[in-house]
Amino acid sequence: MSTLLDALDVNPDQGVYTTSLTGREAHFGTHYKEPPTRTPFLKLLIDALDDIMLKILMVCAVVSMLVDYL
Repeated sequence: MSTLLDALDVNPDQGVYTTSLTGREAHFGTHYKEPPTRTPFLKLLIDALDDIMLKILMVCAVVSMLVDYL
């Protein structure tokens, strides 16, 4: 078992040796992931207002308020 640990450059009690971290990063790459781009709220609102059903409901609401006012 010690030959496997030596091959992996790992200490069973403390984990990976700090001296092998740069070599591991060069071989496997980093695990850094770019954060996702955020969509501004105004764009989400404008996209939501592009829905045909929402447009119909807004027109019905305006007509309902006009009929109630008159």
